[in-house]
Amino acid sequence: MKIDYNKMAQQVHEENKAKGFYDIEPSKGMSLLLIVSELVEMVEADRKGKHAVTSLIDGLLSLSQWDVVSYCCFTANIKDTIEDEAADVILRILDYAGWQNIDIDSVVDFEDFREDLPKEEIKASEIFKLINIIEKCTDNSNVSWLFGSCMLYFVDVLQIDIWKHVELKRKYNKLRPIRNGKKY
Repeated sequence: MKIDYNKMAQQVHEENKAKGFYDIEPSKGMSLLLIVSELVEMVEADRKGKHAVTSLIDGLLSLSQWDVVSYCCFTANIKDTIEDEAADVILRILDYAGWQNIDIDSVVDFEDFREDLPKEEIKASEIFKLINIIEKCTDNSNVSWLFGSCMLYFVDVLQIDIWKHVELKRKYNKLRPIRNGKKY
């Protein structure tokens, strides 16, 4: 199944606008920093040994509408895990690409990014490589590179079924308060 990344980026951006994240337009630097913060949260989840209870994922995804029970199930078994934070990284990148109208759909062959792919499981040095890519995104020219590198790292190295986690997080976020209860 081919995913239209640009379409998804626009959808994620519209969802975030509806949640109030663009009531006051952020700077590019702040938006990129929030991607970094999700990578750091991923490291924290790894330090705590927090992994999602994967046996619940398909059941939660199959629900046409979420309620208090599904929300609580997600919170107790998936929220703040390595997989959940990886989904947050992808969602932040998609939101940024949607906001800045960056063509990330041109990333058809992730093999182009394999050379820059971190080689080990979560370690500070590997996450730092991704953060170094973010530093190069200030002119928007490397956002596709960041997206491709994160996708390969999460899927190939960490073995995360990233699109299932992204879809789960989007469902969860729909039930959260404005700006997910945060200031920005």
